[in-house]
Amino acid sequence: GAKSLSSGRAFGRMAEELRSPNLLVALDGPSHTTMRRMLRPAHSREAAERNLPSLYANCEAVTREHAPGQRVPIRALMQRLVTEQVGLAAVGHGGGPEVCRFGAEFSSTMTGASLGRWPGWYLWRSGYRHAKAYMEALARKLIEARRAAPRSPADGADLAEIFIHVRDPDGKPFEDGDLIYGVLGAFVAGMDTAASVASFLLWELLR
Repeated sequence: GAKSLSSGRAFGRMAEELRSPNLLVALDGPSHTTMRRMLRPAHSREAAERNLPSLYANCEAVTREHAPGQRVPIRALMQRLVTEQVGLAAVGHGGGPEVCRFGAEFSSTMTGASLGRWPGWYLWRSGYRHAKAYMEALARKLIEARRAAPRSPADGADLAEIFIHVRDPDGKPFEDGDLIYGVLGAFVAGMDTAASVASFLLWELLR
């Protein structure tokens, strides 16, 4: 079962495309367990609680962009809300509509081509390459900002700080791809499943 259901087999191509040997979804066994334990502080309930004022303000600001009675593409709205809320809680940066737009293009194309749903040449399409470059530039900016201004112990470690200071499962500093996509995980991880579930939840509540 472990061999047939290996994350490495399923997501190995994605890890290669992203130059990230420690990409969480492509790890199995003890390495996966170690990475999840290492990242837990940035995804914890305490991390969300520390950022509640900014999370609330962000949610209100995004929803107020829509006028009463206006027809809203709900999945796109949920993608933006999920992306910005997780980004604020885990990295201290919401991203905004451009990050959501480029993140959706990057995530859907990369996932589809890496898992074999789409042809591999999709990874050479200009839209994907542009979105990937935009997202990588964002990650580098956030990493450099955290290096220049570390968080205090009272504020807790965010994803950028974790990947900068913690060692990988083999005890080595994280490679550049791990740093970049470890941080970007906050912006793309919930773009499909979480956004879709939130969309159906809202639909059920309004029925």
